[in-house]
Amino acid sequence: MIATDTETGRGHEARPREPLILPLCIAGAALLALGAWILFAALRPQTGSRTFESATLGCRFEYSPALTAGPNYVRTHAGSFLTVERHSLTGARKDFVAALPDVLFPQVMIQLDQSYRELEELSRGPVTIAGRRGLEVVLKGKAGTSSSVTVVTVDIVHNEDWVYVFRAYSPEKRAAADRPEFERVRASFAFLAAPGVAPPS
Repeated sequence: MIATDTETGRGHEARPREPLILPLCIAGAALLALGAWILFAALRPQTGSRTFESATLGCRFEYSPALTAGPNYVRTHAGSFLTVERHSLTGARKDFVAALPDVLFPQVMIQLDQSYRELEELSRGPVTIAGRRGLEVVLKGKAGTSSSVTVVTVDIVHNEDWVYVFRAYSPEKRAAADRPEFERVRASFAFLAAPGVAPPS
């Protein structure tokens, strides 16, 4: 095949284009760099925050992007998790409400006793959640037939209409590392008002 040089008019033989082939050494280096970047991205600390908001639970809180959120929980990649539940105070006896949050803990303990053995209370004290006085109890025990020790942190807080129970579960070896992540949830926790109703104080 003969092509014409548009400037000189001279004919010359057209050469077929050679495929672009990346040398193996360059391709290998590129793959290695990509793998290193993915590993770095996975291991580097994740900053910022995400917002959990649930009309069903009537609450909102912030949590780390390192956690995964579900309908009523957040969990770590290692399997530790924190759950949030609420119970209505409608129709509750006045003396029961007046004794909250402490009066509810024995009922929570009954539930824990059904799933954990050798439960031992490590600490108990007041805590402030959403501007309200709450109760925090830290325990450790063994789930079912497992020989591994789990640290369980229970927080109870209430407003005029609802009482909330937080339960955080972490393997004993992970408890210290997990606590700041779960503390972030409790520190940012806020009550949500029903539509058309002023936020509870």
